[in-house]
Amino acid sequence: MTSRRPALSVPLSRRRLLGGLAAATSASLFASCADAEECPDGGRATGQRVVVVGAGVAGLTAARSLAMAGRDVVVVEARDRVGGRVHSVDFDGTPLDLGAAWVHGTRGNPLTALASSLGIELRSDPQPLRRWWDARVASSLTDAEIAEVEDEADAFVAALRRVRRRVGAGASYQDGVDWWVSDLGDAKRRRVRHLLGIYNELDYGGPCAQTSLDAFWEEEEFGGGDHLPIGGYAPIIEYLAEGLDLRLSTPVSAVTRVGAEVRVETATETFVADAVIVTVPLGVLRANAIRFDPPLAAAKQRAIQRLDMGSLEKVALRFDDRFWSSSLPAAGVWIHEAASGSDFPYGQDFSDAVGAPTLVCFNGGAASRALQDALSDDELVSRALQSLDATFGMSVPTPQATRVTRWRSDPWSRGSYSYIPVGASFDDICALGAPDWDNHLLFAGEATERSYYQTVHGALLSGAREARRFGVPSAVPGA
Repeated sequence: MTSRRPALSVPLSRRRLLGGLAAATSASLFASCADAEECPDGGRATGQRVVVVGAGVAGLTAARSLAMAGRDVVVVEARDRVGGRVHSVDFDGTPLDLGAAWVHGTRGNPLTALASSLGIELRSDPQPLRRWWDARVASSLTDAEIAEVEDEADAFVAALRRVRRRVGAGASYQDGVDWWVSDLGDAKRRRVRHLLGIYNELDYGGPCAQTSLDAFWEEEEFGGGDHLPIGGYAPIIEYLAEGLDLRLSTPVSAVTRVGAEVRVETATETFVADAVIVTVPLGVLRANAIRFDPPLAAAKQRAIQRLDMGSLEKVALRFDDRFWSSSLPAAGVWIHEAASGSDFPYGQDFSDAVGAPTLVCFNGGAASRALQDALSDDELVSRALQSLDATFGMSVPTPQATRVTRWRSDPWSRGSYSYIPVGASFDDICALGAPDWDNHLLFAGEATERSYYQTVHGALLSGAREARRFGVPSAVPGA
């Protein structure tokens, strides 16, 4: 068999809701913002009255920009709060982000300038992989063994073009991984497959067997590495929502066009506008939770069905002290490789970021779907604690507070963020974000942003994009 390993192994960068396994960003893997591919423009929108459906980052950015330019804007939101999948909560006295938590790249990212203007500190988060528990052999990997597995996984990413040629167009991520590890020894093959599974399922959120290999690792990235907003995302959401006409706890049931007007129907009121910007998550569109009359363009309907929502869920655990300091001597991340079945394969020490002893266990993709469907919150906490017992080699004390996320079953999101399955492509993202109804019906949200989908800055940029259709500059500098 021809050697799989390329001449250069490239370190990975961390992205999206998942923190990461390496600190460096590689220019050879990612294009710069200036090189970002864009969707077709799609034309201009007009009108004084605008209804924005959804009060997440995309909706708030569009609404704030339009309102500051003098448009009459109403934001209609199904939840009883703003922010959507960005949700900061009080976690036993300190802030914790249950959804988006990181700013992914600071150089050129509009979130960086926004955070600075609001006095929010962005703390670099280059937490290294410090521990790997392999339950199949009931032992921790040595530093050398971890480095060997990481090198092999990094080499896979660096060789993606060659892997795609080998397994063929239209292959799944799992197809590529299976070929890559096929000539490795049993233990190394299993561990590399496990780590590459984490790269996909806890980063992109889609099951490995369903995620498109052609799309994996092909989006753009800002430089500067991942950072955590100290105090959480709440101040950013509060700023974007300030002064807006918000109608919370008001789910939209239908959007209809009547002549030159567009009507947004809810259980209690019908809003009439010249144009509507729909910013609900892809999962809500896939569930047909909103009826569109006339029907959406055929290309948009196909895009909604081809794209899908990934899963990334958290179990946050607050403790009295950092009992794990002997097993994880400095802030870092760990991997738990279960003997069988679904578990929490990844975790991170968030103590420095939130200001109190806090561990967060993650699961995503296929494992997340299985666990979320089968277990209660208490059972998920128990499973997370069991994984910590094994990983740290001790009996973990009872946490003083816990929090479990359920984005997949949340009716107003139906997943954590979008991903590109086998059979879909970046063209579907463009089709989803294209205007409809002669530019009276517009769309925004992370799933519509071709270069930066899945991210908070992608959502923000999409909201600014739709405001610009009206000839209105973004209210967020740099967006």
